[in-house]
Amino acid sequence: MFAITAMTFCDTIKDISLTEAKNLVLEATGFRQGVIVGEGFRDTKQIDTTNVVEWLSNTYAPAGWGKAKIKEFDKDKESFVLQLKDDWEYKSNRSAGEYGTGVFVPCHYTGVFTALLKKQY
Repeated sequence: MFAITAMTFCDTIKDISLTEAKNLVLEATGFRQGVIVGEGFRDTKQIDTTNVVEWLSNTYAPAGWGKAKIKEFDKDKESFVLQLKDDWEYKSNRSAGEYGTGVFVPCHYTGVFTALLKKQY
């Protein structure tokens, strides 16, 4: 359900904005939403660097956000490489004939990790 609402939101932004403005709005919205989600889960689920990978897999894929996989994770540096596959933004862009990278979903994940790990990414 949320994926449909988010796609509608993104489509609306695309309809009324130039590409640069659209990307800025999607980036800021995705990041801020991610921070809110991350703070909520951090406080209620006790998520930290030891269980974030398992939590990510169990939470986002069943909710329609595609597959997210942490390819590299350096606990000491608190850095990671996240691979996203078949998320709703990607599917929406493809169906609209757009083949560039997504903006909203990657920024959402950045916000989630910023809040969960209490570090700016």
